[in-house]
Amino acid sequence: MSESQPLLVWDDCVYPEDKIRLRDVFAGLEESGAYFTSKEDASHISKDLDFDFRIMRKDGQVRYLKSNAAIVFDKKGHASHLIGVNMDITSRKETEVLLREANDQAVAASKAKSDFLATMSHEIRTPLNGVLGMAELLSGSKLNAEQKEQLRILKESGEGLLGLINDLLDFSKIEAGHLSIERVDFNLEKVIYDVMRLLLMKAEEKGIDLLVEYDESCPRFLVGDVFRIKQVLTNLISNAIKFTNSGHVLVSAKGAVDPQGLVAITLSIADTGVGIADHVQPQLFSAFVQADSSTTRKFGGTGLGLAITKQLVGLMGGNISLSSKLDVGSVFTVSFTLPESHAMSYIETVVDENSLLGKKTLVIDDNETNLTILKNQLRSCDIYADAEISPVDALSRIKQSIDDGSPYQIIVLDYLMPELDGLMLSKLIREVSGSLYQPIILMTSSAGRLSQVELSGAGVNICITKPMSALALKRGLITALSDNVLGHQLSYADSSDDDEVSDVSDSGNKRGLILVVEDMKANMAVAQGILTRMGFDVIGAENGSIGVEMWSTHQPDLIFMDLHMPVMDGLSAMRRIRQAEKCSYHKRVPIIALTADLMAETLSEVLRAGGDGLVPKPFKQKEIINMLDEWLPHSHQSNDDTLDKTMQATDSVFDVKSDIVIDESVLNELKVLLGSDFTLLIDAFFDDAKSIMASFDKMLSEEGDVDCAAVSRLAHSLKSVSQNVGAMTLSAMAAQLEQESRQGAVSELNAKLREILAMYQNVKTKLQSML
Repeated sequence: MSESQPLLVWDDCVYPEDKIRLRDVFAGLEESGAYFTSKEDASHISKDLDFDFRIMRKDGQVRYLKSNAAIVFDKKGHASHLIGVNMDITSRKETEVLLREANDQAVAASKAKSDFLATMSHEIRTPLNGVLGMAELLSGSKLNAEQKEQLRILKESGEGLLGLINDLLDFSKIEAGHLSIERVDFNLEKVIYDVMRLLLMKAEEKGIDLLVEYDESCPRFLVGDVFRIKQVLTNLISNAIKFTNSGHVLVSAKGAVDPQGLVAITLSIADTGVGIADHVQPQLFSAFVQADSSTTRKFGGTGLGLAITKQLVGLMGGNISLSSKLDVGSVFTVSFTLPESHAMSYIETVVDENSLLGKKTLVIDDNETNLTILKNQLRSCDIYADAEISPVDALSRIKQSIDDGSPYQIIVLDYLMPELDGLMLSKLIREVSGSLYQPIILMTSSAGRLSQVELSGAGVNICITKPMSALALKRGLITALSDNVLGHQLSYADSSDDDEVSDVSDSGNKRGLILVVEDMKANMAVAQGILTRMGFDVIGAENGSIGVEMWSTHQPDLIFMDLHMPVMDGLSAMRRIRQAEKCSYHKRVPIIALTADLMAETLSEVLRAGGDGLVPKPFKQKEIINMLDEWLPHSHQSNDDTLDKTMQATDSVFDVKSDIVIDESVLNELKVLLGSDFTLLIDAFFDDAKSIMASFDKMLSEEGDVDCAAVSRLAHSLKSVSQNVGAMTLSAMAAQLEQESRQGAVSELNAKLREILAMYQNVKTKLQSML
């Protein structure tokens, strides 16, 4: 009994549930008679004896033990006894428990942070939707140039705040490893100019030039995550502006395509700022590191920007590097490889560069970098310009060219220059030349929009806001050469391919009934304003419960449904409607969610609840139109659309790729400039065009050799007068006819003349309907 006493004591200490396994193992040993046909069987039992178990000591303390045991065999192969050891692993078990608890807390904290960011994003986006939505409604109304500029600033500021909200969400996603990279077709040059335009105000406040140098050989259309690329550029360029007190910020883009269609892109952002010390540079891409980390540092910021930028570039498979010297400046270089896109349907407004060929040109700019960029942009349209850094020396050179009988025909000058600014220099040039249109003066400015009075008074024909693309420069020069304009203001936004908000109001036929379910009055007003102007009847509901009732009563053609509402949320309302549709003869109504939650799972929740799509807040008119195009494709086609499609149905004998009958932006600007004299311009166009069309009609009826000189002369006149009224397609047709007739032969002349006559009738009809 005394020998079994320790075993009983030990047995009492082992936890009951752990005893069960031990008993099962020993029962197996007894059933086998402690004899095994092979050592593998015994090894299996031996492994079962290797496990963790718990004991409770007499003082109540719980300890964790690890058992290691092996079966010992005699010479006949019988299991004779066990040899083993118990190790105390309590400390290890306690550590594992602490680690599991810490991990659970970290996961809970991460989820709480994500939930907080999502909630904060929703709460900020909701009022911001009202601001941006009303701004977009205003942009479709009749505004003068100053009001349009103020509205542009309002929209860009609101969109900047929206970008900040997105950055907060992205930082959370990067930390959690949930950020994904998208692949869409985009125009890299346009992306760069869009970012520069957004940051232009900051640069103007500090008197810094924002410059873009896009290599002509670098492909523009690529496939990648355009939103992340914009984030990277915005962060690097805004940093460059922040740390630069004078000089410029230059964004350069270079790239080459390999045989597989992959483009190795290199973007560099160079500034003339304060520079970065050598000892700081290696740690600069770490979180919360700044070049000046003192409590009295001059520049703000958290030090997170470059860390996020580096991670974003890395996610896109690229690299970022830095070269900097104190008091000289910094150059950040981003390189990545993206496929070239062949899917984008990119149609530029026709630009007839022939009128620029051989023009004697002088470029004046005190910034050597910008001088080089301007010369390269002019070279792309075969203008090899002279250059001057000093405005005083430039004026002397202009006087000398006039005295020599070979005056400059085009002068491109900067506004902000020492000694003489652009306006002063332009006045002096006009005094010397004695003409407001010879030479053509194009001024570039980064000091905001100048008034027409200032520009006209100085004799400036065209003023283009920097940074400007090569296309904007060409259009500005051609406009000045062909239209005899004075004091005309042009910005990148005016010449870009952005989707402008047009006035889509339709006071005629109603196009359908739409139910908007939204609890916020501002959002309801924005949605109703957009849809009403598009010709829809709109009814509203302030929560999901009322929305379900109104759907049942009115049977709308489409529903826009907010997700977060009192009484009944949007997802519940969607499920109610879908269930009711199953139990009745109601047709299935498209339901589009309106939400400020941009989390990845939101769309999945909407689709599972029976929704058909999602429009993020702040929603824009274009996004709503896209949804209507998808779900109500025949509901909002205007008469003008029908006219354009009828025109497109016939194949054109011209190379013109545009189907715009009248560019209304040209007419709107002329209305502002000319006031009541605007109708005189239209009457003059009809008189000139009528005479030209009569001549073309006569040519069609005559037989014999064609007088190419007469065709060229008439086509040239038609090209000019058509541009004056915004008939750009007609003007482009005339430009092609002029060019071909100058060469002495016009293919399919009769067909081209008939198409010009038909296009003129469309232009005439459109102009008369607009007066």
